Amino acid sequence: MQDNLFILSGYQPYFVTKVQGYCRPRLTKKNNINRNTMKPIVIISTTLEKKQDAERLANLLLDRKLIACAQVLGPITSIYRWQGVTTSATEFALSLKTTPACSKTVKSLLCENHPYDLPEIIVQEIGESSDDYANWLYGEVRQC
Repeated sequence: MQDNLFILSGYQPYFVTKVQGYCRPRLTKKNNINRNTMKPIVIISTTLEKKQDAERLANLLLDRKLIACAQVLGPITSIYRWQGVTTSATEFALSLKTTPACSKTVKSLLCENHPYDLPEIIVQEIGESSDDYANWLYGEVRQC
């Protein structure tokens, strides 16, 4: 049985194929990683108490063509200090993929529509990705 995995080794991403518990590099032109892509991708992450809230925010941003895709992960356990007390909560992680030009608008809409008083909103610019994925993403997101 083969599973395809995407591995980040330091800052060098590459694809591997898992065969009987072992991983070996799989080099293909289709999954070409472009180190100097002219199309950076932005990943915006947040957490929410309810899966329905994560899906609602994802659909709001997708409907407005501000993101190309969203991933709802969880449930996860978050451990944090809030108002001087260490606590934990079951949450859902929401990961949003967009362009640098739309990231401020996405962040603003998240702040306006997030149910938390102080939502975690983390923005990461990814400078390296596969050309095909970056082209698809830019085709799905409107110009901001």
